[in-house]
Amino acid sequence: MNINVDKFIKIIVAVGIIVYLFIMILPSIIEGIDESKKILKDTKDEYDSTKIVEYIESKPNYYFKYEGATYCIPVSLLINEGISLNTDIYKSGDIIEAIYSDNEYSISINRECEEK
Repeated sequence: MNINVDKFIKIIVAVGIIVYLFIMILPSIIEGIDESKKILKDTKDEYDSTKIVEYIESKPNYYFKYEGATYCIPVSLLINEGISLNTDIYKSGDIIEAIYSDNEYSISINRECEEK
């Protein structure tokens, strides 16, 4: 009878150690997942911005590069042009504001965008 109690205690201790290790490791796993999600979102944002800038630069007769130039581009126009954007960020009714400064474009969503 004493052998069964010893086995039971060893099993309980082993399960306790496993649970303890799981509790200690779980926050690191969750942090890693959150960091991966952030990196993925940033990568998608950068990819979309690159596609928008490529679109602008493909139309040099319409979008002129000069310091402070601001262009308002409806997302629906980009979609109609065949440019697919991350629908978690860009909605069909949104307006993209592209501001040219320091030899690059800054891309953001601004429904009250005014071209300059």
